[in-house]
Amino acid sequence: MTRTPAEQLLQAIAALEAIDDPQEQALRGHQLQETMKGATMQVRRITDAAVAKLRETKPLAEVADLLGVSNKRISQMATGRHGVNRRPPSTIFAVQIIGEDTWHGQPDALPPTEYQTTTWQPKTGTGNRFDGKLLEVRYGPVPDNIPPSYYTYTTVDGKRMRPTAAVHDVIFSSDE
Repeated sequence: MTRTPAEQLLQAIAALEAIDDPQEQALRGHQLQETMKGATMQVRRITDAAVAKLRETKPLAEVADLLGVSNKRISQMATGRHGVNRRPPSTIFAVQIIGEDTWHGQPDALPPTEYQTTTWQPKTGTGNRFDGKLLEVRYGPVPDNIPPSYYTYTTVDGKRMRPTAAVHDVIFSSDE
C-alpha cells in the first residue's frame, strides 16, 4: 500500500521524535524544518494548479467539498492572487562584496533579464562572514526547486526579502 505524501511527512516526524541522541535529533529536526519551509511554496503551486485543472471540469462547490474548504478559497486557489497565476515573490539568490568579482549563493539561478540588483549590509556583530561589508545582491522570482530561507533581510533601499537557504548558509558560514 502506497502512503500519501501527508502520511510520509507524519512518518518522518515520528522518526525524528524517535531519535535518542539530542545532537542528531536537533540536526535532523533543523534539516526537516528547512526542507518543509522551502517546500511550502512548491506544494502550494502544485495544489493550486491541480485545483485550476479540476475547475475546468467540475463545479466550484464540488471542488470545495472535495477539499473541505469554502467556495471562495477554491476560487482564490484557481485564479486569485494566491492562485496558480500569481507571480512568485522575489528572493535573494546571490551576493557579492562590492568591488570584488566572486558571487556567492546561486548566481546563475536566473538569466540577467529576469533579476534585479540592490545593496544590502548585514548587521554587524551577528556572526556573519560579511560583517561590516556592503554587498550587492541579485534577487528575483527563483524557481520552486530553490528553497528559501526562513529569515528576511532588509536591503539598503528598504526592500524586505528572503534569501535562498543557500545564500543564508553562505552568509553565516565560517568559511572564508
